[in-house]
Parts: sequence; C-alpha cells; structure tokens
Amino acid sequence: MNMFSDFESITKSMGELPPSPIVATKLLELLRQPDLKIKDLANAVSLDPVISARLMRMANSAFYQQMKQIKTVDRAIIVVGEDVLKNLAMEYSLRSTHKTYGVLERKLWENSVGCAVACRMLAERLTDLDKNEAYLAGLQHHIGKVVMINRDKDLYREVVRIVETGQGQLRDVERGLFAYSHEMVGAALLDYWNYPKSIVKATLHHHELSICAKNTVRYSSFVQLSVLPAISA
Repeated sequence: MNMFSDFESITKSMGELPPSPIVATKLLELLRQPDLKIKDLANAVSLDPVISARLMRMANSAFYQQMKQIKTVDRAIIVVGEDVLKNLAMEYSLRSTHKTYGVLERKLWENSVGCAVACRMLAERLTDLDKNEAYLAGLQHHIGKVVMINRDKDLYREVVRIVETGQGQLRDVERGLFAYSHEMVGAALLDYWNYPKSIVKATLHHHELSICAKNTVRYSSFVQLSVLPAISA
C-alpha cells in the first residue's frame, strides 16, 4: 500500500475525528523557526488556559527554586525551557482528544507517555536524531486507538477482551471489528492534522521491525524498543 493512498478513506470511515491540537501544532511550528521569540511562544501558550495554568504551576514549583513568584507566561517559559513546554503541550493535547476518560483511556495515556519518555532517552543517548520528535513519535504512536475508542468504546472493549483471552492478535481483531488497525488509523489522523511525515511514518510502522531495521522509518525503532516489554500493545 502506498503509504498515504488510503488515508482519506480511513479518516472518512472513522466518523467525527478529534480536532487538531491547535496549541501543540502552533508550538511545533514556532519551535522550528530559527528566529524564535519567547513572546511568540507565550502568545501561543496563552491560547489554552489549561496549558497556561500548568506551565505557571510548574515554573513556581520547588523543583525550579525561583526566588520570586513567576507571574507571566513568557517568564515561565524561560524558567522551564522550550523542551518542557513542548512536552507539556503535547501530553495535554493527547489527553484532550479523548471523549471520555476511564480505566481504558488512563492505561492508554500512561502507555503513551511512558513510551514517549523512553523514545526521547534513546534518541538523546544513542543517536543524533531530534529527541523532541522522538518524544512525539512515542507519544502519538497509539493515537489511532483514541479515535477507535471515541468512535465505539464498547466495541473497542470487545477488542481488548478478545486479545486478553488469547482469541486473536490485536491488529487482526481491530481489522475484523473496525476494518482498520490502530496504526493505520493513527497515521491517517496525524496526516490529516498535517503532522511531520516522520511522525506519520513512525506511527504507521511502529509494529514492523523489518522496516525499522532498514532505517526507512527511524523513529519507529525507538517506539518498538520502548514497548518491547508489552509488545502486543
């Protein structure tokens, strides 16, 4: 399959899609600019009151040991740094795509964040690849499951039940009940959101070690290594 050939039909079949994480997308664009200004970052963060509040709370925490209270978003960005800001926005944006938030969603969230942290560590310690893109690849690798749960939570619970009772492999069961597996749905959604193609590819191929070994989708290998203890995830 041509990587992007079937994405439009996938997104149409999934019904109402989560909106693009506006703040996170804007931050990604800004952080790629060589002449980045803190004021521009602060303006983007201020579009989302929840992210702004979490940022301010972090900047004023004991961890950063500030002598005076941080009262502005731009100063908070300087204190915590651009990497922390981006990760904060990404994590919040992922969580906000859920229509409901119960045990199933919490497990998925924890898996995604854990994978993201591991991907960043692998990129930073073993390669010269962008550690922030590696983090994003890990964070979004199961975004397709979010879409499927949003579409029909009870049906996805059935997917989980079948897999956990040993009656089928995850992606086979997903295709049987939803027509598509989660990595295809996730890649289609990220392409729809205009995410970097490297992240789209990593999401699409994160179960395919043979492709990772050929280095055609470099971030996928980080995702694979990060989820090896629970490879069926």
